[in-house]
Amino acid sequence: MSLRLRRGGGVIVPPPPGSAFGPTLGDDYVRQHAGTATNPTQPSGIPIGPGGLTQAAINAAGNGATLSMTGITRTTGAQLNLLPGQTLIGPTDHSAILSGAIVVTPVSDSGIWSITGQGIATIGDDPWANGNREIDGIIPPSNINLKKDGVYYDGFPLWQVPSTALLSQPTPYNWPAFYWDYGANKIWLNTNPTGKVVEVCKNGNTAISANNATLKNIVVTKFGNRATTPMVEIGSNGTAENCWFLGSAGTVVGQQGGLATDGSTLRGCKIYYGGEAGIGGGHFPAFGAGPVLVDGNEVAYCNISGFNWPFEGGGSKWNRTGGLIVRNNWVHDNYGMGFWTDGFNYDVLVEDNVFEDNYGSGFEAELGYNHIIRRNSFYRNGYHHPLPDAWTGGPHPADCMNVQIYQNNVVDNASGICSPETNRDSTAGVPPAAAGSITECQNLDVHDNFIQHPNSHPSDTQGYGMGIAAGILISSTTVSPSSLFYTSFNNRWYNNTYRLGNLNGGTHFRWQAGRITWAQWRAAGQDGGSTAEQI
Repeated sequence: MSLRLRRGGGVIVPPPPGSAFGPTLGDDYVRQHAGTATNPTQPSGIPIGPGGLTQAAINAAGNGATLSMTGITRTTGAQLNLLPGQTLIGPTDHSAILSGAIVVTPVSDSGIWSITGQGIATIGDDPWANGNREIDGIIPPSNINLKKDGVYYDGFPLWQVPSTALLSQPTPYNWPAFYWDYGANKIWLNTNPTGKVVEVCKNGNTAISANNATLKNIVVTKFGNRATTPMVEIGSNGTAENCWFLGSAGTVVGQQGGLATDGSTLRGCKIYYGGEAGIGGGHFPAFGAGPVLVDGNEVAYCNISGFNWPFEGGGSKWNRTGGLIVRNNWVHDNYGMGFWTDGFNYDVLVEDNVFEDNYGSGFEAELGYNHIIRRNSFYRNGYHHPLPDAWTGGPHPADCMNVQIYQNNVVDNASGICSPETNRDSTAGVPPAAAGSITECQNLDVHDNFIQHPNSHPSDTQGYGMGIAAGILISSTTVSPSSLFYTSFNNRWYNNTYRLGNLNGGTHFRWQAGRITWAQWRAAGQDGGSTAEQI
């Protein structure tokens, strides 16, 4: 059972280590680290006991085998690769764990706590992180930009600071902190670790790959994979079901892997604590040949390393997919977008999801084609974007063609259902199904949605202000004349229901003349058959 953690004032405020935090790694996990756990009943298949999940064991099992894993395997070596047709399965209590960390014992040292020796060592640089990390616009010092290291209390990631002096200062989200003195190879902690399982990440690689293979009921956690690469790779025709993927330096799960990647499935999984993003996928530089399914997952608390999320970071980011299905997911409290299709994704279906309390938009479609966004709920998204007008909040198509948005609940977001247009309109790199098309807002069809848009909201802690409930914003020169977006490109809103902070005088909408009132929006020919009332 997952426990829902609410935001206080729009800022992610996780509880201290040891308290309930969503579907944490749990008591079984902690006991197993302490060496007191009793192995649960072993599922059927070739038994893989504690410490036994190795590439040699995988290879010995052969194609099509079921490997039944129990206990914990810690690995500091190369990526593991399942063979075609294999299934790696664990007990349903999630006590089968693949970890890239080692357990260490801190000692009291000059009034605080430290870790030294015990095999700790940095797991390498991450060039991608240099210049691409920030927290609300504050760039961390470069000496922590380039590393992939991590320290954990009872499975909870600590925040890395650049000096011992900063251990006594508040951290983003008030997380416990550590300082790694790389010259002395010593780790300093700012909280008492007594009674907690303390771990240090020791593996800088992707943990495991499932191409034409299946992961089920497995926990994968605490790997130092570099940014833009996955801790777990679900490749062509691969499946991950009912797994917990928790804590990585880069992206947690990647549904990607090459030109032939298609048919991958991620179902019923918990995806937490991604250093950069929760899920990343696509077929760059080519387009995939089949659908990708993301169904019934929880994606939360990702981008904990503070990457520059308007560029990359948050719940997910997708590129060049054909037939992506995002269904029945709960996507919340991510430092960045909830879900994001960025760059030439086509035939995308987004339905029956809940997007709430994400720093950026709940769902953003960018430079895409043929999206259907229906029956989703969007709550309190987008309050940390410095340009809230039409850029962030609810469902947000930017420079997209043929998008249908209907039967969604869009409540108390920084902006409602709107589309910004930029000078990125292009025919370059379009999928074969859209050959000759241009990536600009044409045939946007918005109907039968409920949109509640107040004048202000407590989540706006940055003071950026409220965006708009509906409309199109031309933010820079476009390929087509800007007037066509309002007159000739078949962009329309109709049969929607609004609750507005200021029904009569508020400029909750944007059209060719700029921000306008409800009456002016209707006079411009939009929202026929729709109704609006005062909040």
